[in-house]
Amino acid sequence: MDTLHWTTDFLLQKGLDPQLVQWIALAVDLLLLLLISLVADLFARRIILSIIHSAVKRTKATWDDYFYDQKVFRNIAHLVPAAIVYESLPIVFYDIPAIIPILEKLVVLYILILFVSLVNRTLRALENWFSITAKYANTPVRTISQVIRLLAWFGAIITAISILTGMKAGAILGAFAGTTAILILVFQDSIKG
Repeated sequence: MDTLHWTTDFLLQKGLDPQLVQWIALAVDLLLLLLISLVADLFARRIILSIIHSAVKRTKATWDDYFYDQKVFRNIAHLVPAAIVYESLPIVFYDIPAIIPILEKLVVLYILILFVSLVNRTLRALENWFSITAKYANTPVRTISQVIRLLAWFGAIITAISILTGMKAGAILGAFAGTTAILILVFQDSIKG
């Protein structure tokens, strides 16, 4: 924290200890980031979702009702504040550059969880919509949806491990493949019966 924070001059003029001023500046940064995210979330939920809700009510199509009931649009609205927080991290924490990559990783993990949740909600909405459509009555929509959900979670876990460790996703998959091969070799007698 070598560079001056925008609140440092004011706090130093009040006679506070310079070491304490650094911690107060960090707290002000965190509160500012929290305020930005809350305002963005409020804007996204109140304004954008109300516009989408009125549009869903006006249409004659039924698929958008299922998407609204499964809260797909609300999940999309949560991506807006996450993106704003991600973009504002370097601005808010410019005086603490060491903390920026850690916070960016946390925000990216949050966005990843939102994305997987969005995939799950979208698939559930499609399941419900396909279940009433006669054209897809004999199609195993639920099974296909569950496989896609499982793959989405698996991909998210691999991506999260990649983000946290800094390893490439291909290397992590290779390690899983190697571990699987070793386990099969070790337990091949038990597997064969």
